[in-house]
Amino acid sequence: MPVDPVLFSQQVERERRRKRRDFVSMLVVVATFMTLPLFGIAMLAGWNLISVLLMVLGMFAVVALIGSVVWLITSAGESVTKLFVEPGSTAQAPDGTSIAEAIAAKGDLAEASAAFDALRKAHGGDTVATLRVEAEMYSGPRGDPKKAKELFQRMRKAVDATRDDELYATHRLADLYFGPLGDTDRALAELRRIVQRFPGTRDAEGAVMAIERHRVLQQQTQESA
Repeated sequence: MPVDPVLFSQQVERERRRKRRDFVSMLVVVATFMTLPLFGIAMLAGWNLISVLLMVLGMFAVVALIGSVVWLITSAGESVTKLFVEPGSTAQAPDGTSIAEAIAAKGDLAEASAAFDALRKAHGGDTVATLRVEAEMYSGPRGDPKKAKELFQRMRKAVDATRDDELYATHRLADLYFGPLGDTDRALAELRRIVQRFPGTRDAEGAVMAIERHRVLQQQTQESA
């Protein structure tokens, strides 16, 4: 069933608000549990009401400050982690990507693709982030390698694609050709592309070695035939 871009965007916004609401609720609960014992101690110690109220407000302010710092650190940490886990791209997946992935996890790749299309329409066309996530989804054991190939090719040509994105997509295309697509000639062409487009890099050196290994293996196979 096609995904309505407007409804999808509304769902994304509701999810964003829910996360913020849950975080604020957690801070209130933490502040309350921290404040109640101090409130009781202050009352038993004979503090006046104004002092107690100022203490309570101060405690809530401290918790709010700590919560804000934690939120910022967590957000920054996610970005840094993405750079190490996915060094091929600095593009951030737009809001709603996790919803599309959740749809894919249920096994409905067609609906998931519709969700990714809705995301791209909402962001003005193809983006590296959405294409990459969807391509990897189709690269899985229950996916469609031909569809994955098309998406990686589009990712390589996306307007926001960097050289790292191009390199990543080219590597993944070579993997697909060597693997489920069973097209060795196209795989070798992708490796030669890496050599030509990224000379002097470890990726290019590895591509040269892979091409040479294939040549030797092919020659040995012909000689033994």
